[in-house]
Amino acid sequence: MSDPYPKSFSFKDYLLTFLVNLIARIVGMIMRAGLLIISLLALGLFCLLLPVLIIGWLVLPFLILGIISSGLYLIFTSNV
Repeated sequence: MSDPYPKSFSFKDYLLTFLVNLIARIVGMIMRAGLLIISLLALGLFCLLLPVLIIGWLVLPFLILGIISSGLYLIFTSNV
């Protein structure tokens, strides 16, 4: 998004076009920097949580079997 420079010379129009283009570039730079920072934070969080997620994923089948066997034990050994 930019404003085209005028064909005929007018200092006011050139200055206005320059300022509009400069503001658009600054806004774009700030948005890109913000997105870069957010993405780097998300990547860092992912790298920190990855070992925990992998261990949890490997433990989960045994945890499910333990919960099911505990439930069956409680069902068949209740004295109600």
